[in-house]
Amino acid sequence: MLALLFTYFVPRDHAWLKFQLRHPSAFKALFREHIGYYTKQILERHVIRAGRAYTVSDLKLLANETHPFVLPTSRDPLRLRVKESDKNYYVEWNGHWIHVFRPDVECTNGIIHVIDEPFLLESDIRATGKAANQIPAVLLLLSSMLLARMLRD
Repeated sequence: MLALLFTYFVPRDHAWLKFQLRHPSAFKALFREHIGYYTKQILERHVIRAGRAYTVSDLKLLANETHPFVLPTSRDPLRLRVKESDKNYYVEWNGHWIHVFRPDVECTNGIIHVIDEPFLLESDIRATGKAANQIPAVLLLLSSMLLARMLRD
């Protein structure tokens, strides 16, 4: 049986700041208690769960500029393309190219890629009704932001 490994795309502090400036209401909603379900869903989009961890070079081979690759996440499949330009990597998600600020941070259970924007649309955040698992989702978001802060240069 293969061990489950993770590839985690972690938005750095700068990524969250950019999102906050572009979508202040949506950013504010991420920290409301009743929005926890959606926060969890958004963060699960950033985690690839597989029998292997993917370096950015692996992803580039599988998902180049012309052929996207679909990867399994905890939420819905993550469809990415990867390109390299001027010694920098970029992932394309939802029609938008996102800079990989720090690729290939090795961990005991996988690899982290620190990115300059979250895989998040303003429409992902809905402020209707209460959902279960609210506090763990907010803690997951906060831990993601803390991890990104620790990894920045």
